Amino acid sequence: MHDIIERFVGRYQVWRAHRAQNNPLDFPAIFAGVGLAQIAYEVIVRHQITWRIGFVTAIDLAFLALYLRRSPRAWFILPVWGVMILLAFPSVFTPSDRYPLQIVVLSAAFAVTLGIGLIAWGFAIRRRYYSHIGYQS
Repeated sequence: MHDIIERFVGRYQVWRAHRAQNNPLDFPAIFAGVGLAQIAYEVIVRHQITWRIGFVTAIDLAFLALYLRRSPRAWFILPVWGVMILLAFPSVFTPSDRYPLQIVVLSAAFAVTLGIGLIAWGFAIRRRYYSHIGYQS
């Protein structure tokens, strides 16, 4: 039984060391790149320019710049994205006359969950990101 526990502890330490090597912001960086590609498509092909495009593009470019520079402030963009979603939350109810109430409520619940989730996830991975880049807070 002692050997099994030692082997489990050893595997846990290997897993934890391997986890520290992975950047926790890789997945959000992929989404930021896809978002920038989508914005480029809307501007170049569809010729649709709104006030939101400039703001979102600036936030996404700032995140990618901080991510690529391995800045200690890169994690903070995740809560900013969450706040942006929560600020856009009232717009979920504007097309309510075209869609059934169940769809509007489901969309609203999804937006609130995503916004709060991004805020919580940003603060939750802060220490892991700091350990990844070797930042001493």
